[in-house]
Amino acid sequence: MARRFVCPSGNSSSLARSNVLSPSGKLSRVYRPIDSLLSCCVTANIIRLAFINPNYNLYGIAMPTAPKCEFIPYLSISDASKAVDFYTRVFGVEPYLLLNMPDGRVMHCEFRIGEARFFISEELPEHGGTPSPARHDCTTVAIHLYVIDCDAMVETMANNGATVLMPPEDVFWGERFARVRDPFGHEWGITTQLREMTPDEIQAEAAKMFAAMKE
Repeated sequence: MARRFVCPSGNSSSLARSNVLSPSGKLSRVYRPIDSLLSCCVTANIIRLAFINPNYNLYGIAMPTAPKCEFIPYLSISDASKAVDFYTRVFGVEPYLLLNMPDGRVMHCEFRIGEARFFISEELPEHGGTPSPARHDCTTVAIHLYVIDCDAMVETMANNGATVLMPPEDVFWGERFARVRDPFGHEWGITTQLREMTPDEIQAEAAKMFAAMKE
């Protein structure tokens, strides 16, 4: 006996169809049968596809790119146009994207450094924007940036108006580390990895340091 198909409206004279993208990226049709067991099989296959292939969501629809989780610092800055020039000089990269307000202020700017990226914008208080460190003369966040040469990066930043809060030094967790405040009030931890260390090794070195401080 031929299997009947029904559409969601219950009209058995027509086919229940929904558009999905096939693995090849072409538009195809999926027909929903009235048989409940077969329906469960189709649903299970779609869910399995979503977990096996990250390019598909739980509805079996092809995603344009695989979803990912990414942490991106977004810096609010007073006089962000000067910050664009500063970050361009010290990091040696041009803005990947720069959008200006009609009055010339920076609405959004994206920088990419290797695989990392960060955003900046004018603080825009009239639009409820995030206050910049300059407004309160402090910051509660530091951005850590891994570079090939910590000393060279700190020198470049200092030569362009940044303040060195902690000069480069070798630290117990296996890195060469420095702290710098840029001219716009944001603090940066500039780091170069010297050696690979496990969490247990770092804990042991920290214990040695604290023990020495008590002597």
